[in-house]
Amino acid sequence: MIQKKSLKDAIQNPEIISVVGELLIPYQYKGELPSGTDLNTIDGHGIYKLNGTYVNVPFTQSWGTLVVLHNGGGSKTQIITEVTSQYFNIFARKDRNSSWIQIATK
Repeated sequence: MIQKKSLKDAIQNPEIISVVGELLIPYQYKGELPSGTDLNTIDGHGIYKLNGTYVNVPFTQSWGTLVVLHNGGGSKTQIITEVTSQYFNIFARKDRNSSWIQIATK
């Protein structure tokens, strides 16, 4: 059961912050992927910076972020943002071998 705690409780009980921090460890920032990387080869869960041209992305030039989430059973969802001076798009796919689906645009 998750219990609500106040900021005061968290400050006085560092183990609360430690537990939350440990939950986020798998999704830490992993750094920038080198230009030319095939996104079908990225299976380490985490957050990656994109800055260049990549293989198996839903667009030609990539400036944004890739987030890889473990779904259990070996499946890993990929969520990618595309950021340019003209627009912002979000795409997702259920695993590395699925087609990308555009889920948001602006």
